[in-house]
Amino acid sequence: FIQLDTCWPPVSTMSVKVNSAFASALLAFGLLLPCQLGLPTTRNQGDRLIVFVPTRQAQLDWLELIHSQAGKPGEVGENVRFWFGPGLLNQETIVFVPGGDYGRLVSAIPSSQDTYSWWTVQKENLGKLVTRETRANAVRRRSSDISSAYRTYQEILNFLDQTQSTCGSFCSVEKFGTSYEGRDLKLIKIGDDLPSKRIIWIDAGIHAREWIAPATALYFIDKIVQGYKSSDSTIKSMLDNFAFYIAPLLNPDGYVYTFTTNRFWRKTRSAQAGGCYGVDPNRNFGYHWGGQGTSSNPCAETFRGSSAFSEPETRAVRDKLLAIRLRTISFITMHSYGQDWMVPYGYAYNVSVDNYAQMMRPVQAAADKLKSLGRNYDIGNSAVVTYPAAGASDDYAASIGVPYAHTIELPDTGQYRFLLPQSEIPRVGLETLEALKVYLGYIAAANQPRDE
Repeated sequence: FIQLDTCWPPVSTMSVKVNSAFASALLAFGLLLPCQLGLPTTRNQGDRLIVFVPTRQAQLDWLELIHSQAGKPGEVGENVRFWFGPGLLNQETIVFVPGGDYGRLVSAIPSSQDTYSWWTVQKENLGKLVTRETRANAVRRRSSDISSAYRTYQEILNFLDQTQSTCGSFCSVEKFGTSYEGRDLKLIKIGDDLPSKRIIWIDAGIHAREWIAPATALYFIDKIVQGYKSSDSTIKSMLDNFAFYIAPLLNPDGYVYTFTTNRFWRKTRSAQAGGCYGVDPNRNFGYHWGGQGTSSNPCAETFRGSSAFSEPETRAVRDKLLAIRLRTISFITMHSYGQDWMVPYGYAYNVSVDNYAQMMRPVQAAADKLKSLGRNYDIGNSAVVTYPAAGASDDYAASIGVPYAHTIELPDTGQYRFLLPQSEIPRVGLETLEALKVYLGYIAAANQPRDE
């Protein structure tokens, strides 16, 4: 019998590279483990998702206590991770519980004073879902279609270089920074990069586990380049009006870690105090840094870092945005999950940008398009639609004068969460492309270039 939580045979003893067809066959029969292909192991066996809906302050206080215990040896919440919340009363809090910690956590949950339970186990044995995703992705990655599978860091870089080589001077790839572990941060410029041309910034992958976001960014790159080559009138109009700067993977270290070690890793991989790793890069930007929705605990999922822009990844984005801010008309950062299209500010409740109505008009048009395609998105202020999150990148973009700044939370709304099947990539990509066409068309018609 093969022990499913280890690699066998050890990778170091493999004398030849396993070809993809043979590897796929071995995976299908369980004779080769994902770790041998640089994919997540089955370490998530027995892990669960628990959904809490606190209706009393004592329940919410307990969730806050567990949230504060991340990484603290001996505490109930030592290894527990919060995927959503804790936030408000009557609002879902979603908690990831490792298999070995489930019994300890459940025994500590305060009993409800109501006639119903205030918590439910939503997902049993996440390891099975991770294994299923891993095996399917290993097979689908053999296709040359960029949207057929979730791509590795190196495959993403290769795609950018290949795209540049096929579209000539109309595209260029630029390295704009280096990650903590030394990986390149790259973006692709698409369109005539003239000083008079307004820039649309699109990024993805700032949170490592949100695989659908980089996949959607790659889909968008592929389709607008193909559309330009085939003289698609709508895409030609987009490129006549704008130059695109698209960075499909802002957190490469964390992303690689989700492929090799922990599928649900969120943060960067920088070394922190107490033996913890990583900063939430979307709490590390220098606008209202350190406020609501952030943690000072280095082990927490929303750890804000030791200071604003402590991470080389966020500094790289900052420096690039500052260099192009006078030309940048729209900043879009893609995340998952939730199906939301949001506008700043998200650092606290009841605060909005001065041009909130202006920002919302193209968002409403995009949401209407998405609805016509069968996908409902919630729209509005970030803190209201989801929860307060200080130090976020869209807040920062708005604070330096970008007229339109948005966070898009891609599908779904909870069935698959971070494990959206690879088969959904083309649908999500197409929906997002069509919505962005409407969004950009609205901006092109409603805005004139600013003086520089």
